Amino acid sequence: MTSFSPTDVAFEGFRLTRERPRAVIAWACCYLVFTFGLGIVAQLTLGAQAETLIANFRAAANDQVAAEAAMQKLTPFVVGGLPLYFAFQAVFTCAVYRAVLRPRESRAGFLRLGWDELRMFVLNLILSLLWGAVLFGVAMVTAVAAEAASTTAPSGMVLIGDVTTLVMISMGVMVLVRLSLAGPMTFAERRLRVFDSWRLTRGSFWRLFGAYLLAFLLGVVVLLLMFMVISAIVGVGVELSGGNPFASLNVGSASPAILAVAFVSQAAGAFMLTCFLVVWKAAPAQAYKDITGGRYPP
Repeated sequence: MTSFSPTDVAFEGFRLTRERPRAVIAWACCYLVFTFGLGIVAQLTLGAQAETLIANFRAAANDQVAAEAAMQKLTPFVVGGLPLYFAFQAVFTCAVYRAVLRPRESRAGFLRLGWDELRMFVLNLILSLLWGAVLFGVAMVTAVAAEAASTTAPSGMVLIGDVTTLVMISMGVMVLVRLSLAGPMTFAERRLRVFDSWRLTRGSFWRLFGAYLLAFLLGVVVLLLMFMVISAIVGVGVELSGGNPFASLNVGSASPAILAVAFVSQAAGAFMLTCFLVVWKAAPAQAYKDITGGRYPP
């Protein structure tokens, strides 16, 4: 096993963005198509009430009963949208991994539809179920601790509940980090590898955690800076077009200028989130490459 530099891992996404700008643009277009696809699924499954139902769900975030009721109404959209989400994640993730681990396969912006993507689809589904189980466990422990604190009220019980919750969250983070190389392993070795990452990351938890945390924080900073710049540009476009493209946009009645500004804002948002995802997804691929010393099937 070869050592690795956490800073090199954290900055790999920025290197890709700098050296492969056309690929990043292709990935942003893929992201934009995905968002439009979700919009189509929402219209097909929820009809004319799609925007209202989604807005109600967001507004009920702090009300568990209202959130459950809103979620039930969104079930058709979730059922229809999840396969599209996992398909997009598989294609996008494999494209980033391909750029890091197989840089010679640069045709079509590293985007493909094949066995690599199918394996990644299955892996993402398995890891999502596993991570969902971990989050459910954390939520259950937190709920039990909160109930105990509310009924008994002594400060000692509150402290025990807080410590228990913190321990459960820490365990969840540990599982997430230790299994973070499952994706790069599955892609590089061309076979489904779920728990082999646990062996490969032995003794590297803190360096991996530091690399991922640094990549996340840097990605958030860049995302905020890009958001400020693009918001200013879109704001100027709104003023010039004489309207607000985000307020009750009606495609049939909106002016071409309003539609153009709305589309530019959507494209800019897709580009921003794409850059953030590249930084986030390139980090484990580079970590796997460094840890294995590049010794994996070409």
